Amino acid sequence: MDTTLKLPAALQGSVDEAIAGAVGDRWASRIWARDTSLWTDDDGVAAEIAQRLGWLDAPTFFQDEVAELTAFGAEIAREGYTDALVCGMGGSSLAPEVLTKTYPDSDKGLNVHILDSTDPAAVAAYEETLDPARTLRIIATKSGSTTETLAFLAHEWEREEHRVGRFPHSKAGNSFVSISDPGSALETIPHANYFRETFLNPADVGGRYSALTYVGLVPAALLWLDLDPLLEDARIMADTTRADSGDNP
Repeated sequence: MDTTLKLPAALQGSVDEAIAGAVGDRWASRIWARDTSLWTDDDGVAAEIAQRLGWLDAPTFFQDEVAELTAFGAEIAREGYTDALVCGMGGSSLAPEVLTKTYPDSDKGLNVHILDSTDPAAVAAYEETLDPARTLRIIATKSGSTTETLAFLAHEWEREEHRVGRFPHSKAGNSFVSISDPGSALETIPHANYFRETFLNPADVGGRYSALTYVGLVPAALLWLDLDPLLEDARIMADTTRADSGDNP
C-alpha cells in the first residue's frame, strides 16, 4: 500500500527550502560532532547543551548491558514477581509508558504499570489492584530529588515496611530498584542503599531522550522483550542519520 503523502505546492516549497538550509548548514554532521554552535554562541548555554548529548551514543553504550538486564528480568520473574510499578515523572516515565502500550499483550514477563500522577485516585488505583508482595517498584529520577517521585517512594516504602516489618530495612528494599544518575541515587534518594539494585545512567542524557537508557531498558527487560534487536535497529538508524543529505530521515 502506498502511504506517500503529498503537500500542497506552497508548503512543499517551504519544506524543501528548510531541508536545503539544514543540509547547507550541516545540521546532521554537526549534531554528531557535538558542535554546540548549531544551537547557540553563548558559552554557558553551550556547556549545558554539551552535557545533554549522550543519547547519541546510547544504542552502542548499552549493548554491553543487555546480558545483565536480561538476567535481571528473568531473576525478578523467577522470584515470583508478577508486576512492576514505574514511579517517575516526565522523561522518566514516557519510555516505559510507550513500551506498555506497544506491547500490551506481552505474556512472558511482568505486567509493567506507570505511576506518574500524584492524584490520590491514581495512587489508590494501584493499591487496590496490585499485590504488594508481588510488585517490584522502580524509582526513576534523574536528579534523585524529583518531589513527586520521592513522594511515591515514601508512600510505597511505608506500605512495604507495614507488610514485612521495619527491620532489617533490606527486607523492604528487596522490592525496590532505582534508576538515576551517578551521585544522585545513594546521596539523595531515601533508603536507596537498601534497594536490591541501582541502575546508573550516563549523566549526559536528558530525561526526554532516555528511552534507550536504563529508563526504557529496565522496563523492557521486565517485559522480557528482546533487547538486542531493539538496540541494533537504533544503531542502524543512528548510522543512517549522520549524512548531510536531503535523504536523511
